Amino acid sequence: MAFLINGRPSKSPMAPLLFGGVFAVAGLVPLFLALTQGSGALALFGLVFLGVGGAIMAQGIRQLVSRLAFREAELQPLRETWKLGSKARFKLQLEPKRPLQVVKATVRLATLEYAYYSAGSDSRTYTETLHQWDGELSLPASLDRRLEQELEVEIPRTIPPTWTGRHNRFETTVEVKVQIDQWPDLSLTQTLRVAPEEA
Repeated sequence: MAFLINGRPSKSPMAPLLFGGVFAVAGLVPLFLALTQGSGALALFGLVFLGVGGAIMAQGIRQLVSRLAFREAELQPLRETWKLGSKARFKLQLEPKRPLQVVKATVRLATLEYAYYSAGSDSRTYTETLHQWDGELSLPASLDRRLEQELEVEIPRTIPPTWTGRHNRFETTVEVKVQIDQWPDLSLTQTLRVAPEEA
């Protein structure tokens, strides 16, 4: 699962650590006030912020730790733009620091709509999954050397192309997830630029 900043997936594990830390620190203030004033409502408010911050930070820690096992972990599209109905091609590059046992590897293509709502100082982003496809990825059971592998993902004709408007946008991503024995999962995500088919 990708962490969102302004409705966009973040590829850096430091982003959820930073944002989670801000939430956690924000939760400490009402907790301190609750202890001094004996307010149950403030205590509940602080606990909610601490819980949210802790969950976000845990996601960042998992992403950071998963990458510590690799000298290189990249998923690169072989072209900038792909048309509806075509097969998007990627190069997966993995170089482990030590031998790793692969439990399972999967690839996911997902198209999402991000809708923005704003009224005064209140602004929110709503996300809806319009399409999702999951498949298995064939990787060696043991990663003990540098791996370069190409993969293809078909882009359905039924999804909307990449588009950004004033109040919403359509975005398609490809995520490769590698489950590693006795280690956090490795997740690599790329955003595709999808163009309409030629008439």
